[in-house]
Amino acid sequence: MESRGAASRERTGCAHTETELRRRRTMNGSSFNYQCLECLRAVGHSVRLSKIEHPARVPRWDYRRSWNTTGRKNSKRLQYEAYLNSAAWKKIKKAAMERAGYRCEAPGCLGDLNLDGHHLRYPEILGTEPVSDVQILCEDHHAAATEGRFA
Repeated sequence: MESRGAASRERTGCAHTETELRRRRTMNGSSFNYQCLECLRAVGHSVRLSKIEHPARVPRWDYRRSWNTTGRKNSKRLQYEAYLNSAAWKKIKKAAMERAGYRCEAPGCLGDLNLDGHHLRYPEILGTEPVSDVQILCEDHHAAATEGRFA
């Protein structure tokens, strides 16, 4: 945990002082930012990957309350982010991890760090997808699959 300066708190409107470096998944891969541990907002600017000693050890971003839902309560993206933190998703992901032997399922990849579940097909009702529709991928292959470079 670190304390950030007043200037970076002013940029986010956050008045709290306790922050932690977290890995945030973006459309272009991952970025590293400080996250307030009380209100879960981003604080300051992104941190360059070259400045991080062990990127694989940086915890994931906590999405529980980090977005402003005012006027966007029915947004499918927000519903999906909330679903990824639910017990239903964790149960499906755990079953898929066990099926994959806790390894990346991309052909030829033996990665076993930063694994995540990737939906091959998105169900109409989240939480109803069969385990066979979830593929376990390492962070690099998951980013490639999300961008459509890997199937």
